[in-house]
Amino acid sequence: MIRQGNEIQIGSLTRMTFVLSLGVLCFLFFYFMQPYHLLYEEQMQLFLFSSDYFLSYLSKPGGLACYAGDFLTQFYCIKGAGAVIITLTLGVELLLLLCIFTRIGKRENGLYAVIPVLIEWHLHLSLNYRLSSSVAFIFALGLFLLYTLINKQNVAGVFSLVITPVLYILIGGHFLTFAILVIIFDITRRRLSSFPYWLLLIGGCILCPLLLREHYLLTIEQAFFYPTDRISYFLPTLSLIFLLIGYIISLQKRSFRYQYNEVTILFIIALGLTIYVFIHTDQNKEKLLTLDSETYFNNWEKVSTKAESFQMQNPATTYFTNLAWMKQGLLADKLLSTYQPFTNGMFIPVGPRSTPLEILFSGEVYFQLGDMNMAQHATMLAMIFSPQHRSSRLIKRLTEINLIIGDTAAVDKYLRILDKTLFYSDYATGIRKIMQEGDENPWLAERRASIATYDTLRMASNVEASLTMLIKSNPQNKAALDYLLCYHLLDKNISGFISVYDKWYKNSEYDLPKLYAEGLLIALAQQKASPKVLESYKIPNELTTDFLAYTKRYQEAGGDGTELQDQYAKSYWFYYHYAQMKEQ
Repeated sequence: MIRQGNEIQIGSLTRMTFVLSLGVLCFLFFYFMQPYHLLYEEQMQLFLFSSDYFLSYLSKPGGLACYAGDFLTQFYCIKGAGAVIITLTLGVELLLLLCIFTRIGKRENGLYAVIPVLIEWHLHLSLNYRLSSSVAFIFALGLFLLYTLINKQNVAGVFSLVITPVLYILIGGHFLTFAILVIIFDITRRRLSSFPYWLLLIGGCILCPLLLREHYLLTIEQAFFYPTDRISYFLPTLSLIFLLIGYIISLQKRSFRYQYNEVTILFIIALGLTIYVFIHTDQNKEKLLTLDSETYFNNWEKVSTKAESFQMQNPATTYFTNLAWMKQGLLADKLLSTYQPFTNGMFIPVGPRSTPLEILFSGEVYFQLGDMNMAQHATMLAMIFSPQHRSSRLIKRLTEINLIIGDTAAVDKYLRILDKTLFYSDYATGIRKIMQEGDENPWLAERRASIATYDTLRMASNVEASLTMLIKSNPQNKAALDYLLCYHLLDKNISGFISVYDKWYKNSEYDLPKLYAEGLLIALAQQKASPKVLESYKIPNELTTDFLAYTKRYQEAGGDGTELQDQYAKSYWFYYHYAQMKEQ
């Protein structure tokens, strides 16, 4: 007996240490590895303190869980708050699960309860997994635990029948979690006389979503699983069911000594799941969200520095890098120093197969260049494809766009919305101050100077028309001019490049970047320009000499670029001859 007592103490200490370690790991994981992921979740929702907003949650099942989850999510904008909230949420889940296993097994065995929590942790890696799902799961577990405390069978049966449809309205799809756990618990207590209650309970679980789905305007699948949109989000419930069944069987067939060995097995499984969460994390997506957020906050030097350290070769990374260089006046100087997927690194094309992230990213370049119509179009599109179709970040961007174009009625509308938020009412106050200052405000004056003074019917994908319109409206918009020139160079459109250069850049006071000079030499060689014409472009003699040397070596190599790569890999000439788009 003494030995058994020591085993119980050692097992309890091991479980406690492991659970506390998991909590610390969870916090550190979200704090250091997923901070921009959490910030994105906050930016893609808009939590308002108003009666109308609260009542809007009643239009779908799970209103209480969604409201509570979104209320907590708004705090993700505070550094570290998201990591704390998710850790505490998972901790509450674990505590409830521990109590449930204790109630069923009549003794503590905590590591069984860890596995559903680890699965829930993994689900939080998805950008579409809302905190409200965890809150709904907690409500279901809490009410089930309350059910287990009711000793009178008839009272317990009536409680389950009454609370199930109420749960559907309050927490949505996780009402099924409560119903299934009730049946499992009754079987373990050998309440076979509860069979009529089970039939009524199952019938209610089927009929309730079907009868209310038209009221909530949901499909059959949505009616059963809302607020989640994927069956996989119920993996914590499914794992809990299988674990409970296995646990119940083990209680009947295994000795306590073997139970102690089972703790070791569960420890290994839980540890393996924890390692899996760390390995399975999509750090590339986190890096893209890092660049996106720092771009939104206008931390341009940080964007370019982080993009360089990430060394990711994809269009989105290049897109943010080019934006940062443009804002720092370095686009032409550094364009070919990084991976350039032709023009896809200048603008993100949006089409039927575009992801919500690509749609969100696509509007930033138009806003920074000054095409407010396209910026507003992209922002509205991003709002439509955002998870809840309302976003604090996108509302702020729409406020800025309409402030720049002078639509004060629209600005007032958005500010009245932001006034009802906890963290953006100060932003609304700041915008009103800018409105009062008008063009005397440096930021507003600079923005208004870059916007187009006219517009025309055009395809959203016609970026050349957009850039040309900006330059014609304001020839001093060097950002738009550099973007158009670099766009033509990356597209290998030499005739388009020299046409724009001759019209807007040649006689300006701007310095001649090496990139433009290299492009001009190709254009002039194609035109077989005279020495007098060549001289008018003020291209450095040493660069002209280098171009002649490159041309000679290119001809001698018969088009083989391996002999030219060491010396000319970063030149536009090499890009023009050898760059090819990789298949995505």
